[in-house]
Amino acid sequence: MTSHNKEREQEWKDIPLLFMDTYQSAQRLLPKPEELDEETEKSCLGALSHLQYDEPSTIEKIENWKEKGNGLFQKRKYIQAIQCYTEALKEWDKTNRNDVDGGCESWIACVLYSNRAAAQLALKNYGKALEDCKQSLQLGCFEKSYYRGCIAALAMDKWKEAETLLRQAKEKHALDHKTIALLEEKAKAQRTREERKWQVMQQKQQQLRLQIKVVVDALEQRKIRLGLPLYVSQKYKPKDFIPQVCSSSSSFAAEEEEQPRQQGMSWPVLFVYPLHEQSDLVENCHEDVSLDQLLSMLLEKQPPWDDHGVYKKEQVEVFYYTQWTRCLEDVKFAVEYLYFHCHGDVDTCQHVDMGEKIVLSSSCSQQTLLEIISRKDYVVPLYPVLMIVPRKGTRGGMDGPMGE
Repeated sequence: MTSHNKEREQEWKDIPLLFMDTYQSAQRLLPKPEELDEETEKSCLGALSHLQYDEPSTIEKIENWKEKGNGLFQKRKYIQAIQCYTEALKEWDKTNRNDVDGGCESWIACVLYSNRAAAQLALKNYGKALEDCKQSLQLGCFEKSYYRGCIAALAMDKWKEAETLLRQAKEKHALDHKTIALLEEKAKAQRTREERKWQVMQQKQQQLRLQIKVVVDALEQRKIRLGLPLYVSQKYKPKDFIPQVCSSSSSFAAEEEEQPRQQGMSWPVLFVYPLHEQSDLVENCHEDVSLDQLLSMLLEKQPPWDDHGVYKKEQVEVFYYTQWTRCLEDVKFAVEYLYFHCHGDVDTCQHVDMGEKIVLSSSCSQQTLLEIISRKDYVVPLYPVLMIVPRKGTRGGMDGPMGE
């Protein structure tokens, strides 16, 4: 054995209770422990086990969840932070509901709700943030809850709720004057904007009521009946097809009329060519324009789909059906429903329900649009519709379901 090993062995011998002879000597000096009965031994082992695996208290659980949530918040992991604050609040609620350990202080939950509101704000969940702030303030006067609640309310343009929170904060001296002044200024700006919007909306509603009244009066004066749209394409953007009440005749009005109507009406007019599944929409036709003028304008040039050149003013007949759509007898209701409240969800009429076919003969060519649509058997399907087919006997003037 080398000198180095001998020194190491001597060092070990100098350490008490680690070398055998030293340990045995110590055993002789110490009193012999008493023997434990089985019940006492189990009790001692249970106590040791309890010390090793003791469940943390509710306060400790809440604090652990809170600290974990704060750490995640600092790392901008807001969703996970919200989950931690929620778990902490569950523990708090469970404790107070069951009155465990006398319950926990409400201030703990006050802070937890406020912390969760901060995470909701970071995610722009303003509604949830505001609700958490309200819950927090029910449990305690926490300045951060007032501030965060105001920020959330203003983000949703809820300036009234923001003003309520600011008033409470001022009463309880929860926020400094500078912060309150800044938030009050933002709330005031929102209130001013909303009041202006309300005034504009009131003006628009007044204009709308006036517009409806003017149209209703004009229709009743002319005894024009309105009905549901005839075609699916008519249902979209019905406001674009509101009849306009004007003070003079349009460019389509009869030139020979010496005294034009003081309050005339202008309509869009749909001309349908059922044999070819084609149509023309003429916008802003004054009621004083004659059928002959409209046909001259429409058929001045041969339509690109008219292969045989049969659609000429002298070779066509114009007609409508007496029951091609359901009539809305109440004029005011019809105007409001068709032009101002319709969202494309009304039914259209099938041609089997169209009733009697009325052909406008050659003698009617000088009749005005008003004279046609004010007939007792004509129902305006949202706006005037007239059908055009070649006369019988002309090339292409074949009979069909819409031309019969």
